[in-house]
Amino acid sequence: MTQPPLSRRIQGLESLTGTLLFERTAQGATLTPAGEALQVEARRLLAQTEALPDLVRRVDDGRAGRIALGFTASSSMGPLGPLLAEAEEVLPGVEIVLQEQVTSLQLEGLRAGRLDLGLLRHRIPPPDLDSRVIHRERLVLAVPAAHALAGSEAAVEPSDLSGLAMITYDPEQAAYFAQLVTAVLRGSRPRSAQRVAQIHSMMGLVQAGRGVAIVPESISSLTGDEVVFRPISGWDAAVVELRIAWRRDLAHPAARRALDVLDALSEASARP
Repeated sequence: MTQPPLSRRIQGLESLTGTLLFERTAQGATLTPAGEALQVEARRLLAQTEALPDLVRRVDDGRAGRIALGFTASSSMGPLGPLLAEAEEVLPGVEIVLQEQVTSLQLEGLRAGRLDLGLLRHRIPPPDLDSRVIHRERLVLAVPAAHALAGSEAAVEPSDLSGLAMITYDPEQAAYFAQLVTAVLRGSRPRSAQRVAQIHSMMGLVQAGRGVAIVPESISSLTGDEVVFRPISGWDAAVVELRIAWRRDLAHPAARRALDVLDALSEASARP
């Protein structure tokens, strides 16, 4: 009499693992600890197998998946937070993995496929990538609270900055801000006290009284009473832009959905 197919398969597993899966007695068979562990894992794998078709469909239409999103330090004070909150609500099955990088590294990551999307600063749109502006804000002057310029509510004239110690942007690692500030400072000659790449470092130096700095207005939410923010006369045209960029051949469904979320947020913030 031949053994039933199930019994042969169980014995095959026992032979493969070198472990008994059942304790066999005259009254029947019970699972060994190893057999119980195998049963739990088998049920989990079976459930995953049954869920695979739905997972594939959700990934294909952008309701599931993983997005590698690059961002600059300063963008964390702008639309990054609202984007993550909205994506969590609208796309709960999508995991967004953040990678803080300066713009030059984000461009490399996008071109190499290490990033799906990038929140970056670039005065001229990269010709080999698609991008669009999603956020605009003005530049302001950050001044230590004990500084002479902190005592007045009037807008600061550019000429008032001549000779002052200023924390400036590294022209290579923070090229966007370095070029923008150089353009708006024409005619004024502040003294460069230090050069940094990250706005958070810049604000730390301003708080320490090492100089003044020109920063996006949203950065004012980072500091307490140690820093005063002043508008600058005639600088209304000095607008800081944040772009979302992606490869032109982007075929990532979830990333495409994230772009739609950003568009909706941009439209909502632009309404009066």
